Amino acid sequence: MKPLVLFHGGCNDGFCAAWVYRRYVNPQAEFKAVQYNTDPPATADRDVVILDFSYERAQLMEMHDHARSLLVLDHHETAADALAGLDYCVFAEGKSGARMTWEYFFDPRSQSSADAVPWLVSYTEDRDLWRWALVDSKAVNAALASYPRDFAVWDEIAERGPQALAVEGQAILRFQHRLIRPRVRYHGWTTISGFRVPITNATFLTSEIGNALAEGHPFSAVFFIRPDSKVVYNLRSKGDAAADVGRIARDYGGGGHKHAAAFTLETMLPMEAGT
Repeated sequence: MKPLVLFHGGCNDGFCAAWVYRRYVNPQAEFKAVQYNTDPPATADRDVVILDFSYERAQLMEMHDHARSLLVLDHHETAADALAGLDYCVFAEGKSGARMTWEYFFDPRSQSSADAVPWLVSYTEDRDLWRWALVDSKAVNAALASYPRDFAVWDEIAERGPQALAVEGQAILRFQHRLIRPRVRYHGWTTISGFRVPITNATFLTSEIGNALAEGHPFSAVFFIRPDSKVVYNLRSKGDAAADVGRIARDYGGGGHKHAAAFTLETMLPMEAGT
């Protein structure tokens, strides 16, 4: 039976991790995007790989008991405790899920391996960790986000190189700025874990909108309603003194990092109008 690869859905880092596995490890695997606050798929007697994601500790232990094999690679800070001491789980703070996938299967100590890191991995990580250290990273990532998360499409993009995407991305960035401004200006308020914070609705550019909205506040929330009527809340904070949204999201069954996290609820939180 084909290996089952579960990866963090809804983000380019999770998809990039899956792309790395498919392109460089096993193109015959079965791939499935997964989300927090959902039950894992059937994994009994399967070789299971989980990339850029993890379940609760008890769920992982049960999966390990019934799967033929299990490997978990995750970098989200809120997953550290759940993965601790489990020899089939790897946690690496400060790296993206895509880079963890590359380095797990290709020895990072090898000079040839270091030189061969796919540029898609590097640029995806640069955005996912909000570093913006690479040349034209915002433009490249803006262009990348305009394409579908499709393995064949990403194969073609990989051959084109970052310079081509940087050219495409300049115009996209200008349009993004026009979309972000009204979402930040016209926002409401909600209370999450005792914090009164600004909130707005968006199904796009949630990190960019959330970071702009968080300016001067403990954190911000950007929400949208999924097709199954569940409500996704993306939290963003800025600065060393800002709230740890990873811990806050974990209290609601979600996860993430200190400055970027998310959780899902069955119903919407109460909101107040105002700007």
